Amino acid sequence: MKDSFFIYSIDRSPSNFLLLEDKMKKIFLLLLLFSGCFSVRKQNFDNFIPKNSKKGDGYIFENDLSYEIKYKNNSDYIIFKTKKDDIEKIYLITDKEKKELKYLSSDRLNDYYYTELEKIKECYFEIIDGKLIRFYDYIGVKNDKNNINKIKIEKNIKTDDLKSLGDILYKLEIDSFYNGDKTNDPKYSAKGNLYSEKFKVINFEENIDNLKNIDNIIYGGDLVGVKKKIEYFKELGIDTVELSSPFISFSADKSDVIDYRYISPNYFDINDFENIDFNKNIYTNSDKKFIELIDNFYENNINILIDVNLNYVSEYFFAFLDVLKKGKNSKYFSWFYISDIQEGFKEIDEKLSEEKKKELILLNLKNIKYKNVLGKPVLNTKNIEVKEYLVTSLKKWEESKLLGVKISGDKEIVDYLKENLNYKIILDDKNISYNFVIESLKFYKNKISKNEFLSKIIFNEFLDNQIDILSDKYVERAYSALINENIYDNSNKSIKGDNFLEIRPDLISENKINELKQIIFLQMWIGKNFDIYYGDEKGMWGGDIPRNRKAMIWDEEYIYLDESDDLFKYEKIKTKLNEKVVIDEVNKKIYYKVLANNDLFDYYKEIIKLRKELKDSLNKISKIINNDDKDTIILEKNNLKLVINKSNEQKKIILDASKNSKIIFKDNEIKEEKLNVIDNKVELNVNKYGIVLIKTF
Repeated sequence: MKDSFFIYSIDRSPSNFLLLEDKMKKIFLLLLLFSGCFSVRKQNFDNFIPKNSKKGDGYIFENDLSYEIKYKNNSDYIIFKTKKDDIEKIYLITDKEKKELKYLSSDRLNDYYYTELEKIKECYFEIIDGKLIRFYDYIGVKNDKNNINKIKIEKNIKTDDLKSLGDILYKLEIDSFYNGDKTNDPKYSAKGNLYSEKFKVINFEENIDNLKNIDNIIYGGDLVGVKKKIEYFKELGIDTVELSSPFISFSADKSDVIDYRYISPNYFDINDFENIDFNKNIYTNSDKKFIELIDNFYENNINILIDVNLNYVSEYFFAFLDVLKKGKNSKYFSWFYISDIQEGFKEIDEKLSEEKKKELILLNLKNIKYKNVLGKPVLNTKNIEVKEYLVTSLKKWEESKLLGVKISGDKEIVDYLKENLNYKIILDDKNISYNFVIESLKFYKNKISKNEFLSKIIFNEFLDNQIDILSDKYVERAYSALINENIYDNSNKSIKGDNFLEIRPDLISENKINELKQIIFLQMWIGKNFDIYYGDEKGMWGGDIPRNRKAMIWDEEYIYLDESDDLFKYEKIKTKLNEKVVIDEVNKKIYYKVLANNDLFDYYKEIIKLRKELKDSLNKISKIINNDDKDTIILEKNNLKLVINKSNEQKKIILDASKNSKIIFKDNEIKEEKLNVIDNKVELNVNKYGIVLIKTF
């Protein structure tokens, strides 16, 4: 039962009127003339709940109140959640002070308020809306201060795992990054087109991906190539390199693993395909070279993190292959979710020829019904043998300097691995946030207002243990998205339509690279780990593969075929296309060169350097400085003020500033510039698509 809210009529007794001053008497008399005859009654919100929340209506949706303590960057914050537009003020009360919480942000349903806890040990809240006052303590909502159960603020003992990554995280797809050793290039294609040369794998001279038509391409990138680019990572300022799945597989991205105990031979030593023993856990040459790579990077102050996909495995997974041979008699039968084995299934005699075995396995694959993702088998990770196998597989690298693993899989197996592995860091899907890139694209494509955008990205600053993704394997490059109308499903995966523009965005509008730079700067400003997906630093745009698993652009080593697209998509704007675009009216195509954007690469180096210099300040929470211009963002953190002009016109901005303030970043580079401060105010002329960062010393 909720507490009642009372509105009483005016008491008209003469004794009460005599107590009022003359002016007050007149006001009351006027009210009486217009009010008619009042009856003494109360309005009881227990019997009438407003349909919508409204500030000042004297009703608080108590069931929507909650608080949460967040430990962020060595500071403790308390966040209080209310129903959207429901309350006017909220105070944190301690024995020493009463402190009003600041508005943080809103989502579709709720408002969020916050304050830093500092040295507070106990507290409770006072919530005000209209004339209604409520108190919120450890137990919940109360009408008054009697018997308050104070909230105890325990000492922060939580470890923020993301700190182990360092400031700058670089993610790459091994096959697409750099081909460091052409002698280990695979003699197969993930599209299923075999080369003339073949090699034996588990006694079969075939690539298992011939069983399914997988639409991706193998480029030949390897871990030898990753190791050769260590100076590149150092030049860029990278702290941690996240590698795509390195385990044995025939696919390009190795997400469908054959055995988690072994590094894929075509990443180091192609001869290991002959040496691997799936009945043992040995160290191959490729395994040993992988450990050398990890340790070499560590010696150069760069950590290595590896992706582990547990959502599905290859049809060639050693245990599933045994099931395809033996059916229910396989000791691995319970390792998978198998619902039915049909009459056409035949156990395979090991004495048969390799060709006959292959024929029967393909037949058995059609006669076994199993739980699958993308057509591939799913491990039964509830099975204790599977759990122990995975722990054993991943413990193989614990003796090296491997920082940790990023696991995709259900919560139960992720939790089990966290309990049984000793890496410094074990990330999972909940550590990844696409919110920043989604909201940024909406704002820069004028789908949402400035206030809505800022509210959402600042709330994102409070999300513990999350990495804000700008681009990655599962989402279209942010650069391409700036010129395309994206549709996202619940996983934020972009859907490419027939009219998707595959052209490099700056060849349509040079402003797109400026918009991208602003989004990158805001990603750096947010204050958590700064995430780069391979090629973003060179302006890779996606082309005909929006999520861009194309080979990394290395100007000095490769000559790339020209990119192309269908002319019909550009008929209305072809006169505006950059002169570097070749229009072929005969074949109805456009063509353009594949080139790295070296200016963007230099920009990344500048803001990475800036991020490391300003780390302590950037780890604070942003404050929005209100201004009426819809295209001008002004944010404040500690001793920093950031001004971003999203428009293609110069803007004049007046800011509060002290005399010991300087510009430290302007026109896309680190520079120092004096400010003309008069009466603690400064007038800034911010160039079109300009970024200005001011620091108070």
